[in-house]
Amino acid sequence: MSTLTGTPWGFLSDPVAGVNVTAVYLQLRAPDSTVSTVTDAMRHVQQLPRPITPRIVSAPGLTVQLELCARPQIIAGRSPHRLDQDEEELREILRVLAAHGLQVTAPA
Repeated sequence: MSTLTGTPWGFLSDPVAGVNVTAVYLQLRAPDSTVSTVTDAMRHVQQLPRPITPRIVSAPGLTVQLELCARPQIIAGRSPHRLDQDEEELREILRVLAAHGLQVTAPA
């Protein structure tokens, strides 16, 4: 786990593909009393009702960031961002989240 602008974040593995670290990260932007680490954030997201319908919280052309939960605010994204690869990055984020057993639908 690391901190990025003062918030906990960490790269996720892909247990299905057997990759220890992917470019997909989970960031906890608004910790609360029960969710204060990335591990807590993943546990919290795993308990959300399915399917999870994220909200895009990124600026177009900058990076793909999906808000999985608003309170506490939990973001999934990809780093480093590849220019003009938004659709591919979105698919990669959803694939890695699915490998963790999360049923996340593509945002509208």
